[in-house]
Amino acid sequence: MGIQPIITNDIHYPTRQHFTLHEVFLAIQTRAKWRDEKRMSYEVPKLCFLDSDEIKKGFVLSGFEEDFI
Repeated sequence: MGIQPIITNDIHYPTRQHFTLHEVFLAIQTRAKWRDEKRMSYEVPKLCFLDSDEIKKGFVLSGFEEDFI
C-alpha cells in the first residue's frame, strides 16, 4: 500500500535517571509501601525519551526487518 510506519515510544518520564522518582510517585499515588513487592511498578527503566537508534534497535529485536524501519 506504500504506507510508511511512524515509530514512537511510550514515555512516562523524561530520562532514565527519573525512573526511581517515577516509581516513588507511583507508590505514593497508589498508597503502597515502597518495600511492598506487589506494589504497582513499571519495572522497566525505558519508558523515557529514546533516541532514534534506540527505538530502531527495539523494533529490530522485536522481529521487524531493519529495512522496514
